[in-house]
Amino acid sequence: MMKVGELREKLAKYKKEELIKIAAEFYKQLPKAKKEALQNLIENPAAKPTPVLKVGLTLEELKIETEAFIINAKEGNYIKPNQMVPKKDRSKWRFLVKRLHKALSKHNRPDKDLGLQAQLLSGLYGVLCQAESLSYFTTPYPFSSVGISKDKFFESILFLIELNEGKAAVVNKGIELMYTHNFGGYYEYKSLQAVFEGFLTIPDLKYQAIEKTTQLLKNNGFAPPKKNSKKSYYAYNREKKNREKKNNNLATLGFAMHIGLFEYDEAIAFFDQHYYENEEEVKLYILVKLLFDEGLKDQIKQQLKQAIKRGVQPRQRLMDLLKVILTDDALPVYFV
Repeated sequence: MMKVGELREKLAKYKKEELIKIAAEFYKQLPKAKKEALQNLIENPAAKPTPVLKVGLTLEELKIETEAFIINAKEGNYIKPNQMVPKKDRSKWRFLVKRLHKALSKHNRPDKDLGLQAQLLSGLYGVLCQAESLSYFTTPYPFSSVGISKDKFFESILFLIELNEGKAAVVNKGIELMYTHNFGGYYEYKSLQAVFEGFLTIPDLKYQAIEKTTQLLKNNGFAPPKKNSKKSYYAYNREKKNREKKNNNLATLGFAMHIGLFEYDEAIAFFDQHYYENEEEVKLYILVKLLFDEGLKDQIKQQLKQAIKRGVQPRQRLMDLLKVILTDDALPVYFV
């Protein structure tokens, strides 16, 4: 490749007309960003050249890269020998995801398509959720590896949906996104739920969320095993267990929506109707934990007293909690 000094020597030999022709051909070959950077120099040759800004990938290029990543992840190409992902790049998937997330999250891109961006981010989010239980990468903690928490990733998707379609779409698509993927545990789901609730700024949106949640509960088709039936090793049926988990996540979400509307009795009724747990005492413990997180002392006292009256024997921690409430008329700082 010719160096700048060599170029100067060659150009010095050409006539004016030849230089104009060469310059015009050079200009045609330049990308738009470099043409804009040279504009000032063309109009004023004595001026300093404008620095060329680094141009990122176009949205179409990001789409191709994102879709390729998702396919390669699901096919295990980041953990096994293959010709699609070179060995040197397999451990770099986390940097790729971080870069894609950053680029797709920008709501003011010159080539923005917020609907497509939200769709691509949802795809990335989904494959990282799946990677927590499936061997897509060498780690079972993909969000930590990428350096973006699950709730922040989720929030970036909802933000784009809201900008593009409004808050009503956030309700429907946000719940579907939470419903589609299984989650690690109580606190992880609660953090996602808190992000979701942050977008529901008026009561109508919470009622819409309750309606959507109820609809998905019906569509889920989860049916608890019949009492007094033979043990069919229901607990070992993965499909049914997944449906049970999704059912209970939806029940928890519906409970939270009613709480957000200060409909405490309705929240408890929604939980009782939809949350499945074979052991009544365990179900009571989960309900009390949810009520404790909301600081609902009186409702906890009521539920524990009613359970005892029905013949349920609460575990010692619940009895200790009830004793504190009855003695101090207050909740303790912690309850595990």
